[in-house]
Amino acid sequence: MYKIYKSSLRAMTATIRLDEDSVFAGVKTANRLPYIVARTQATQAGYDEALLLNEHSHVCEFSVSNIFTVKTGALWTPPLMDGPLPGVTRDAVIMLAAKLGIACYEMSLGLDGFADADEVFATNSLIEVVPVRQLDERQFTQAKVTGMMADAYRQLVREELRLS
Repeated sequence: MYKIYKSSLRAMTATIRLDEDSVFAGVKTANRLPYIVARTQATQAGYDEALLLNEHSHVCEFSVSNIFTVKTGALWTPPLMDGPLPGVTRDAVIMLAAKLGIACYEMSLGLDGFADADEVFATNSLIEVVPVRQLDERQFTQAKVTGMMADAYRQLVREELRLS
């Protein structure tokens, strides 16, 4: 059973790589083995989550969620052609960013793309929008944009459920 994160998470880069050229890239299938192996690597090393790269060393996603990075107030996320699953929450965050006037770029990212990142966050329907406080050795102390996106997403869910 996967741990559901409440406030933040710590992640490490997995050694296993995803094959974005596979016919199954970007398709949700029953074969979760690469994700399970990556997640096991992370938990055995004392982390909450594993970041997966593709065979070209481009960032794909976390083992159970999509990834966004924040640089100078703009969002960056891997394009679907790099292999991440097309998450519903990922799509909602991209839409909400546009509504909030926050630039959002779908662009291939290497690990060097985190060197100048201000924030990193994970998204999926269960955890919604959760800040990453550590990725490998890099610490992230602020989560201003992440907080804005989490609040906007929570409001969207409330509206969709007609709770507000």
